[in-house]
Amino acid sequence: MFYSKLTENKWLIRIKRNEKIIESIKTFCTHLNINSAQISGIGACNFAKIGAYIFSEEKYLSNEYSGDYEILSLLGNVSKIDEKYYPHLHILLGNKNNETIGGHLFEANVSATCEIFLETFSKKLNRNKDKETGLNLIQLEEEI
Repeated sequence: MFYSKLTENKWLIRIKRNEKIIESIKTFCTHLNINSAQISGIGACNFAKIGAYIFSEEKYLSNEYSGDYEILSLLGNVSKIDEKYYPHLHILLGNKNNETIGGHLFEANVSATCEIFLETFSKKLNRNKDKETGLNLIQLEEEI
């Protein structure tokens, strides 16, 4: 992976062919000791494991996709669970027939490149398991 600092708190990351997206983001955040971040990106992948949270069962279901896919949109954030980086990402993929699939990203392997804009924040964001939803939610200070 390569990266460049664009402004005081914005970075451009280029994930190389055959690198994994989530693993690369964790490595980048560890390398720069990032507290939290917002992510957007595009690129291409040849493998992705994506899914959706089934609220009634309180679990994720996932599917694996192999082949040539454009990463039309990669959006999410980076926080921590038990002091370990947690990139929470959603992805939209397009195939050669312009059909799309998308959902929560568990993993993806870059086939050509993946270009990610990452904006860092000074505040450390933590996630904890929420009893009501079963999800690891970002813990915030205020409620309306």
